[in-house]
Amino acid sequence: MVSLLVETSYINQSVQLQIQHYGQSFVVGNMMNTRTETSGFCNNCIHFLSNYNLFPSTPASTNKRELFVQQFSTVVYILLSICALTLPCVYVLYCVNTEPLYVQTMGSISLDQYYQLQSHSPTSLHCKCSKPLIAYKSFVKMEFHFYEICSSYFITDDWIKLLAINSRASLFDNDFRKTAAQTFQALQMFCTWSKTLAAHQIEQINANEYNAAEMSSPADFQIDIALELDRLRLSTKTSFKFSLDMIRKTTHINGLFSALKTNYALNNTSVTIAPQSYNDCDCSLSSYCTQQALMYSGPHVTQSINIPGFYHGCTIIEGLFRSDLRCLYDRSCLILFLSRLTFPAQGVHWKFPKPLSRILPHNNVSVEILVDTLMVESWYSAISYGDYFEQCNPTCSYLTLENKWKYNTVGIIFIVSLIIGSILPVLKLIISMITNLILFCIRRAPNQVAPVMATIHT
Repeated sequence: MVSLLVETSYINQSVQLQIQHYGQSFVVGNMMNTRTETSGFCNNCIHFLSNYNLFPSTPASTNKRELFVQQFSTVVYILLSICALTLPCVYVLYCVNTEPLYVQTMGSISLDQYYQLQSHSPTSLHCKCSKPLIAYKSFVKMEFHFYEICSSYFITDDWIKLLAINSRASLFDNDFRKTAAQTFQALQMFCTWSKTLAAHQIEQINANEYNAAEMSSPADFQIDIALELDRLRLSTKTSFKFSLDMIRKTTHINGLFSALKTNYALNNTSVTIAPQSYNDCDCSLSSYCTQQALMYSGPHVTQSINIPGFYHGCTIIEGLFRSDLRCLYDRSCLILFLSRLTFPAQGVHWKFPKPLSRILPHNNVSVEILVDTLMVESWYSAISYGDYFEQCNPTCSYLTLENKWKYNTVGIIFIVSLIIGSILPVLKLIISMITNLILFCIRRAPNQVAPVMATIHT
């Protein structure tokens, strides 16, 4: 029984090995047949092309030299025919685009239609407005947000009157209470000037007109308007700063005497004046001399307290420009300042001022920097391309690419037909004449006997 099982297993293994052998032989045979067929097809193609002859002689020649000339002429004719058909087609397809073949014109289109046309034909789209000029006020809106000081209680007339009452003649010349009213009055003046200039700038922008002969794209429109707004803003700031600097320099050069004795002290016993000095800086030599603002708590010069953020200078403007107003943001500093003031029982309507709430970007930002920015904390401009488009009411034209390719296709078909019908027959005739001339020369040439080298095998 065991021997029978062993024999059966051996037979099965033998059968499987034979099947695998025959399977591999079958696959290898198929691969060899496929390679043979492919090789035979390639050989047939090469044989056909090498023996293809468009210029056979009559009767047919068997001379190898004549057959070579005829086959070579065939190759030359085929190459020239391909060039004659290809080059004009390429030229028409890619080079003949100097003139638009079909222009589509659309009037009174919507903004959405314009965006669609711009996405499909960005280079060929041209739009013209119905009016040559469009006022800026129809598509530009501007707003200015001034620093909080310009809308606070500290620049009101009531606050300034309260400070003026405390400006007594008995105070020392460099006591801050003696010049506080004029200091906040100057601050009020700068805020008023800035608001006036901002309103004038808005009027100037609204009065400007945008050149709309050719309608601008959204990107170009935004750039043009933004540049114009920046130019006007910079021009206003530059003009204001120039005028202010001229006033400051003229005051110092002419040696104008301040009634508050901030730059010169008048001698009561003789008609002489002496320049004030702040931190070893002489006001007769420089108008930029400043020192920390002080208030005296007693009859002696040594009894003084500092007012943080405020400075005393040769002029009210110079002292104010050096100040950074930090005291107005600090409640304890305000209480300290108010504790040294006298409040009248009647005649002045005043209230306890609230500290400023918004903190400046830097604690040491001087008033001069605020004035240089026209007291504008931020400015907002809304530029509406939709409003500009509505005012423009454009008429747009664009090149239809489908029609261009259609006309090019018609041109290619015409050129190919012309080449096949006229140029190729003429080309074939010329090559045929040249071939016959070469064959005639070959036949007239004397036959030469080529030596035959024999090989003797030993």
